[in-house]
Amino acid sequence: YGLKTNKDSYTGRRLEEILNKKGISTFRIDLFGHGESYGSLNEVTIKKLVDSVLSLISYLKKLGYTNILSHLTFSDLQTLIAKL
Repeated sequence: YGLKTNKDSYTGRRLEEILNKKGISTFRIDLFGHGESYGSLNEVTIKKLVDSVLSLISYLKKLGYTNILSHLTFSDLQTLIAKL
């Protein structure tokens, strides 16, 4: 999903369904300013979006997940995070 959408979008739910059927665990979040997250869309910055994703990655690593795949419509954001 992307700008102005949320974790409960059709695409997010469908992707989760397909991956779960293949035995792949999924975790959907609303990035800053989207859906159930805090903040408003008017306050969204690249830094806040990156911080949202990095916080999730840190949380998942603490739970023991080592292989993490991201699906973001924000391709520039995904590239930036991959470099970190």
